Amino acid sequence: MFRLAVVASFLMSAQAFALDSSDVLPSHINSPSVRIGYISGIGQKYTNNGSLMSLTDVNSITFDSKKLVSIEPRVQQLISVLNQFGQQQMGNALTLGTLHINIDPSVNYYAPINAYGITDKWTIAVGVPIVHYKNKIGLTQSGSNLDAIQKQAGGISPELDSAFDELHAGLIQSAQKELSGKGYKPLQNVDTTFVADTQLVSLYQIFNNKRLALLTKTTFNLPTGPKDDPDDLTDLSDFGQTTVSEGAVLTYMLLPKLRVSGLLTGTYGVPDRIDKRVPTSPDDSLPDISTKQNVNRQVGSSLSLGVSTMYWFTQKWSAGAGYDIITKAADRYWGERSGSRYDLLETDTSQIAHKVRFGVSFDTISAYLAKQAFMPAMITYTYSDTIAGVNIARQTVHELWLTMFF
Repeated sequence: MFRLAVVASFLMSAQAFALDSSDVLPSHINSPSVRIGYISGIGQKYTNNGSLMSLTDVNSITFDSKKLVSIEPRVQQLISVLNQFGQQQMGNALTLGTLHINIDPSVNYYAPINAYGITDKWTIAVGVPIVHYKNKIGLTQSGSNLDAIQKQAGGISPELDSAFDELHAGLIQSAQKELSGKGYKPLQNVDTTFVADTQLVSLYQIFNNKRLALLTKTTFNLPTGPKDDPDDLTDLSDFGQTTVSEGAVLTYMLLPKLRVSGLLTGTYGVPDRIDKRVPTSPDDSLPDISTKQNVNRQVGSSLSLGVSTMYWFTQKWSAGAGYDIITKAADRYWGERSGSRYDLLETDTSQIAHKVRFGVSFDTISAYLAKQAFMPAMITYTYSDTIAGVNIARQTVHELWLTMFF
């Protein structure tokens, strides 16, 4: 079997256009905002060789005669008997077809954020995202030749007919039965809402000479979201983590209306403990509940490098584009139980992502300062897509960011 993984990394860690700026709030200015987003495409994944595949294809399993014997050794007796009839080696040709795990995940989020200018150079902010996660899951089976083989070999003996009857139970029923026997929750539709990890952000403007400016950004990710459930193959696994990020934003006004920005961010995963089912061998792809234990974990550190541009068409309207490359080291797990292969939990946890983003903004800040608007505010729409990667879900994100100042 398999471990169904749907990865979603977003919210305040995402590079929104308002954050591609080296600006901070004036002293004692308050700025409440809300980010509303929709993430699709996470039903696809860039595999360890960089190819893009649907999770349905990644997690599909073909049950030919060799696979059946590896799961249930008693099937070898049936295969041996079938191979004795004619020259067709019907036993070796036996297949129950392919079990398809069809999934259609999506994520909506609502993230209220409040920022406050401590001084003219230092701003702090806090965000508490609310996530709505849906996943339509269904099991289908296709490609079985069991009926055709039974027509040729059925009725020869009661034992052979009994074996055929057991196989006719089907892959779907067998899969759910195996999950239940090992203590996993049933594969079924998911529709849940939860509070994700809280983020605290500190922005400090090192210098600003009107044309060139430099800002540092420190982010603390606090594990207020749900931790990965080792008994649930469909839950989101990127929450309940403690990380610290340190980044820098350098902006340069290339032309009076054109700004270019460079962003560099490093993230460190603080070691913690988490419940996991630990495999005992590379073939133990669906560890039994007896393997569940509380293990030490350190989420792999990551480095993000991005560039972007912003052009002002008028005082109120601007648009831009950006490109980001993110690399993440493999996670680390360790524990003390004999026979546990903690290293197997680290397989395919290193990641690479290439993302493009586009956006447009409307703000009334200049109009407010000129006493031409009732209040200063900003509305930003961004679109981003993961166009390449390794061991990471594709993410197509539509986000609306509403910000006020007072």
